[in-house]
Amino acid sequence: MDLPVEDPDACSKHIQCPLKAGEVNTFKYKLDVDESYPSMQVNVKFALKSDDVLVACASTAVRLTDAEDNKVHDEF
Repeated sequence: MDLPVEDPDACSKHIQCPLKAGEVNTFKYKLDVDESYPSMQVNVKFALKSDDVLVACASTAVRLTDAEDNKVHDEF
């Protein structure tokens, strides 16, 4: 399932560009999940590109649950 990205330009709000080799950079992005999405486990993939060239990518497992389910899930 593709989720919409409000602002796909990371340099506009999320990090200071241009990035410099050898420096540590932190990218943070908040994604609101609509209540209409069903509870399920999904793999979330992020790809950072510069001029359509892949610079970095990451993938992680995420579990979507009902808002009433406050428990932290340690295992998938």
